[in-house]
Amino acid sequence: MKIKLVFALLLSLLQISKAQNQEWLIFSKNKNSFPSNNISSIKIDSRKNFWIGTMDSGLVKLDLSKGISSLSWTVYNIPRNNFPSNTIYSITADNLNNLWITSGNGLIKLSESKIDHNNFNIPIDFLCIAIDSIGNKWIGTGNPLFQIGAGLIKYDNALPVIYNKSNSGLPSDFVSALLIDKHNKKWIGTNKGLAVYDDSNWILYNSANTNLPSDFIYFIFVDSKNNLWIGTGYALIVDNKAGLVKYANNSWTIYYVSSGLPVNYVTCAAEDKFGNLWFGTWGGGLVKYDGTNWKVYNSSNSQLPNNVILSIAIDYNDNKWIGTYGGGLAIYRENGVIISVEENYLSLPKFYELKQNYPNPFNPETIIEFSIPEQTHVKLKIYDILGREITTLIDKELNPGNYKKVWYAYNLPSGIYFCRLQTNNYSEIKKLVLQK
Repeated sequence: MKIKLVFALLLSLLQISKAQNQEWLIFSKNKNSFPSNNISSIKIDSRKNFWIGTMDSGLVKLDLSKGISSLSWTVYNIPRNNFPSNTIYSITADNLNNLWITSGNGLIKLSESKIDHNNFNIPIDFLCIAIDSIGNKWIGTGNPLFQIGAGLIKYDNALPVIYNKSNSGLPSDFVSALLIDKHNKKWIGTNKGLAVYDDSNWILYNSANTNLPSDFIYFIFVDSKNNLWIGTGYALIVDNKAGLVKYANNSWTIYYVSSGLPVNYVTCAAEDKFGNLWFGTWGGGLVKYDGTNWKVYNSSNSQLPNNVILSIAIDYNDNKWIGTYGGGLAIYRENGVIISVEENYLSLPKFYELKQNYPNPFNPETIIEFSIPEQTHVKLKIYDILGREITTLIDKELNPGNYKKVWYAYNLPSGIYFCRLQTNNYSEIKKLVLQK
């Protein structure tokens, strides 16, 4: 069969290093001298940097440039570089790739050139942060143990404005969670209910005027369908009034252990590219929810190092980064963890080669490996059985080396596809079978 080739689409390169098909990777103090076992927050910025906040050892930046087998890290903390605090609660980034970090000693701004710190003369922990559409930073304050705080801070890089229960619609000065939605509404979690502020008016939701199971709001998350997910209850103060709440179309749906959760205390959430929701819990491990079924991963049925989870993030390769309290950092991915790197010089090939993809047949993703012995322009494209171009995986000048690329075909029908590797001096085609 003759395949008609059309050369048009330019996409960016992602060379993939697969960690020996391991579904779980664990980083802890005892296992590999990771700086902390208590991971409070995880942020993957737009430059694909991985930032790990800890409860006791400061901020950690992971270096994945040489793959997972040579993972290294840089630590920002009090003894190393006069970091303001070793207790990190949350991390976010602005559109200039500056990091904004809440800590046990105020707000920290980390840019490429320096570290700035400001606690606005408020001697209490800064717990959470969100950035609105015009760049204002909204910061929640409070002492997690005693549930006292200084309210909500709005910071425009000049002067702070403080909202508290005396001058606003906040029901409490203890602010534990923040989310700013696509309409620029501020959803503010406190220990006395959920407040919503649209820059003019305040609305309060609590267990008295809704069916929220608890007034303590632990986290707020919005999924791709604009549903709000709210973790309620506080595990450190057992009141048996906890549950996971879904808020959609002005209705509240509550999920408990009886719904499929391992425990009622849910601490964090993330969504993968297939629309599955992943929840961390306090004492019940990790939960995957596909809209119908709940699947629980814990220290008994998986390699999860601890069942108390404080944070979760999902990267561009669908790896789940899981921050535990007591067990360190876990990375999980069905069918094997995949870590992106730019180049692989470990074993320079002598010949051009396009290897057969694996697995094959596959559903819905497969790995394509190829080798180039010299610097050259590389095009790696996928075609259907009629010769129509489906996607361009690579169109870029590459150095000599061995490369891997994951092709995600979850939105395509079953059938036969072709992968073509073309360089200045070489061309090869392999048949791929998508079987759903």
